Formats: sequence, C-alpha cells, structure tokens
Amino acid sequence: ALQASEAGMSFSTTHVHVAPSVAGSATLARVVTLVNGYFVTFEDGQYAVNIVGGNSNVAEATTVNQVSIRPQNSAGLVQVTSGSGVLPSDVTDIANAVAAGRAETDATIAGLRALMALQVGDQMTIAHPAGDGTGSQVASGGATWSVVTSGTGTQSVVRRTA
Repeated sequence: ALQASEAGMSFSTTHVHVAPSVAGSATLARVVTLVNGYFVTFEDGQYAVNIVGGNSNVAEATTVNQVSIRPQNSAGLVQVTSGSGVLPSDVTDIANAVAAGRAETDATIAGLRALMALQVGDQMTIAHPAGDGTGSQVASGGATWSVVTSGTGTQSVVRRTA
C-alpha cells in the first residue's frame, strides 16, 4: 500500500508479483520476487517459516538468524484449484510402481526363506546383481553359506557350509 501512495512514490520497487497464469490446461503458480536489495527479517527465534503456494526468492533475501526458511519452489509448480492435483495416470503409475516393488520384495523374502531352510551340504541357485562372487561367504545366526560357483550373468550356486 505504501508504494501505491503519494508518500511511497519515491521508494524503489520492493518486489515483483506475477499472479497465477494459465498455460494450456495447467494453472502455473504465482511468483513473488524481492528486488532492489530489499530483504525480509523474521523475528529471531527457533521456528520455521514454510513458504507454500508459489515460487519466491524469500529464502535468498532473508536476514540470517535462527529461523529456518523452507521454500517449496518448483520450475513447474502448478496451482491446484480442486482435488489433489494427482492425475488418473499418476495414480496408475504409482500403483504399478508399488506393485512392482512389492513383487520384488516378495521374491527376495521367498529366496531368503529357501536359503535359510537349506541343510549343511545342500545347495541352491540364486539370482543376484551381476558380478563374480565365487568364494564369498555369508554368515547369519550361526549358519554359513558359500558361493560355490558364480554363473554367467546374474546366477550363482550357493551351498550351506555350517
């Protein structure tokens, strides 16, 4: 309000504000930039200031003290006007990623259970990241397993040795 008044006309501009704008089907978030050497000073203390709902340079134009500034700037920050902003395709991608991770975890747990069930002298083939682990040993809970042969690629034969 000061800048808009007659008394404030002699002061330089303190900030630039760009309102939310529509780009295609997305509404881009507002941008507030402090300019001309102006800065913000928050009352000193041990607390945090979360800057949400827009992009700004406030974190860079703040007097350093004990206050933590948490900007949430994003080059593609989109203003959500209704709902969560998560698109149906996002939901599908998230669900597929969770399912894939779950399947991988289940397979790993099943493999570990099979490995733990081996008796001394028994062996099994396991999958692993590429690399030669021949001669490697793993011990857990009093049991020991040795890599007997390291197959080509990502499989090896493992034998329980103790």
